[in-house]
Order: sequence, then C-alpha cells, then structure tokens
Amino acid sequence: MNTCFEKKPVHLGTWMHLLMLSMIDFKVMGTSQRRCCLDVQVMRGANCWTNHYLVRGRLRMMLPQRVGVKICPLPFAVHRFAMPEMRDSYVQSLEEELSDWSLCESTAEEYWKHLRSCITSSAEESIGRGVCSNPEWFEESVNVMKPLIEEKNQAHSRYL
Repeated sequence: MNTCFEKKPVHLGTWMHLLMLSMIDFKVMGTSQRRCCLDVQVMRGANCWTNHYLVRGRLRMMLPQRVGVKICPLPFAVHRFAMPEMRDSYVQSLEEELSDWSLCESTAEEYWKHLRSCITSSAEESIGRGVCSNPEWFEESVNVMKPLIEEKNQAHSRYL
C-alpha cells in the first residue's frame, strides 16, 4: 500500500544504508480491504533502534457487511463448450429439461423462470462452474505460514 499514495520520494524510503534510501518495508492488504486504507506514511523520526524507518498506516475500521448480502455463485466454465462432447451433453440435457414442460396456461414470468432454471441446471450438470481465478495470497499459503507463525510465537514466549 506504500506506493498507492502520492508522497515525496524522501517520504517513501523505509530503509537507509549509507546514502541510499530504499523501499523494502510495505503494508500488505488484500484487494477487498484496500478501500479501508486511508494513508500509509513513513515515520522518519521514530527511533526503532534499527536502520529501518517505521511504516504507519491509517485505516478506517469497517465491520463486514455479511447480513443481507447476496453471494453470487461462480460463473459457468463456458470455455468447456469448445469441446464437442461437453457441448453435446449440454444440448441433450437442455432438451430433456425443456421436453417435459408445456407452454399452455403459463404467464410470461412463469415461462421465463422455468427457462432460466432449465438453462442453469443443464449448465451446472454438463459444464459445471469455473474456479476462482484470483484467490487471496494468504489463503493459498496458510498451510506453510501456520507452523512458522506458531514457531515465532513460541520463540517470543520463551524470550519473555
């Protein structure tokens, strides 16, 4: 998040070695949390007893908006239609779904709801849903990070 806010170059560096100022310390946030970050600032006067400067972030604390939020399912894996057997499977499944329903005595709304349910159920049955293409980085590496964090916590408690 350090580079998202416009600052003077002298206020971007977080590490000083001789006369060279480098940006090696960062605030890392997931894409869903970036709107909570108000500012990231390098505190050059903070004495941390190292050659690193303190990086401070101002955040707007927001509660998760889970209540009443409709979670959309993943989109269909339409790239599978390129395979003839998948396309044929979808067509056959859709024909079976639509064959047992008549147009008699139905309103346009009922017709549309039934058509939509036939299309989606046939697509789920034959081609399936896609996979999330942009997983959060910490969800991918949680199995690697968990033992390291526990080891660090144990070392810290032994130190105290």
